[in-house]
Amino acid sequence: MMHTETDIEIAAQIRTIYDAVADVERWPSFLPHYRYVRRNGDGSFAMAARRGWIPVRWVARVEADSREPALRFRHVGGWTRGMNVWWRFEPSPQGTRVTIIHDLDFRVLPVAREWFARRVIGEYFVDAIARRTLACVKRLVEGIP
Repeated sequence: MMHTETDIEIAAQIRTIYDAVADVERWPSFLPHYRYVRRNGDGSFAMAARRGWIPVRWVARVEADSREPALRFRHVGGWTRGMNVWWRFEPSPQGTRVTIIHDLDFRVLPVAREWFARRVIGEYFVDAIARRTLACVKRLVEGIP
């Protein structure tokens, strides 16, 4: 099982941050590492980003809950099929702590699957992209150029 939690403190209210990220189709406009986010005919989203120069892509179903607020993703296509992603927003002394949680039971490689899931998918790709995403969201909502 691969599990990552990537978080950041943002000097803004929960609702401000949630409103900035809830429309995932807008992500490429303020996340430079995102190549595209497109709605598919079945309601899922084709999503693509870069980890450095390496392109990655996946298909996800997205649930935006404005009451909680929370964002949830279920990867339904790509190498990370089956991954669950949750954006959690919690009040903090600085404003809001935003945490992106990724869980994946990676079943593709029978040999060395735990190592590959944790080191390659989790640390090299997922956590790196999540850290960059949160840093960009922080700059966006705090008005930092």
